[in-house]
Amino acid sequence: MTGRVTEDKLNELYNAVAESLTDTIKNGATEMAPDGSAVRVKASAAYITAAIKFLKDNRIESPGTNPALKKLQEAMENAEVGSPTLPIFTDIDDLESLRQ
Repeated sequence: MTGRVTEDKLNELYNAVAESLTDTIKNGATEMAPDGSAVRVKASAAYITAAIKFLKDNRIESPGTNPALKKLQEAMENAEVGSPTLPIFTDIDDLESLRQ
């Protein structure tokens, strides 16, 4: 083992994570079918959550000039998630109307 990890290796890992999340969100995750063949299935909410956390942890609000992050953003924008969209309440009156 070589001790400290180089900045190049960290960049390589960072890009690999971004590319893997992008591929999974755009093309689905690979799973084994009952017959043993590999099939692609829609990315789960866990993958979407991992991508959001990846971006948030890196303080990414827009992809800037990083092509891997730009692809991830585009994939997330086009992703279909199985859960319904929840409303966003910006005013306490909106919440109060739900109690009635």
